[in-house]
Amino acid sequence: MKHIFIFFFYIPLLSFAQSISPSVCNSIGTIFQTSYAGIDINIGEPITGPISNLNSQITQGLLQPNNLTLDVKFYLEGFYTGNGFMDNSGLGGCLYKVGASTNPDNVDSVRLTLIDKTSHEPVETSFAILQTNGMADFYFHGATEGSYYLKLNHRNTIETWSANPVLLTNDGEYDFTLSANKAYGNNMTETFDQMGWAFYSGDIVNTGSVLGGIVGLQDGFVGTSDYLELENALYYTLTGYAQADITGDGIVESADYVLMENNQFYTAVVIHP
Repeated sequence: MKHIFIFFFYIPLLSFAQSISPSVCNSIGTIFQTSYAGIDINIGEPITGPISNLNSQITQGLLQPNNLTLDVKFYLEGFYTGNGFMDNSGLGGCLYKVGASTNPDNVDSVRLTLIDKTSHEPVETSFAILQTNGMADFYFHGATEGSYYLKLNHRNTIETWSANPVLLTNDGEYDFTLSANKAYGNNMTETFDQMGWAFYSGDIVNTGSVLGGIVGLQDGFVGTSDYLELENALYYTLTGYAQADITGDGIVESADYVLMENNQFYTAVVIHP
């Protein structure tokens, strides 16, 4: 005959009943503590933390970081080759062209900084890979939902700001290419095929440096030092991922020179609040 054994375990209950109100549950990412039971609770991703009362303790906790995304569309003047693309006329984006990526849609690394709309101080920065269609997806983990100026930076392009503060929510969008007034001070140029608006190219040198100009550090305008640096790169026919390659085709040549000459003549410069 088979014997069946049933075991009963006694687990002491906490002296006080604990509950989490809907308002607490909706306050994602905050730590809560009751006045009498010492309960620390974070809502979201698992972590270790105490929920205790008197001599009884359970180790449990949750943490939910902010995950806000913003999809931004913009063109780089020199990289733009027509029909809404920066793909070297079908040969692939700059990173693909120079062998830095196996994805033909990858153009270049870009940086977006959220700027406080009142103090104009930076709040959080995110990096992304710009795609040939002008799209870049940025992710923020510290900033809260709200309105911020968008500041865009690229290694050889004039820094460009959004015309007004942009509402940052999950899956937000902003399109600089629609018109000049999407940028602060209308600080963009129309694409040669009149299919959109683009950030000015050519800021490759910081002329304010005590060393007399450092390639890769930008000073916010296309000036004489940028022009001279490109001339030097053109003389040596630099290839690959070169700062002076403002057309993004992997070689410093006459097309870069002409574009630099035009923007230096018109003194393309950063405009911001």
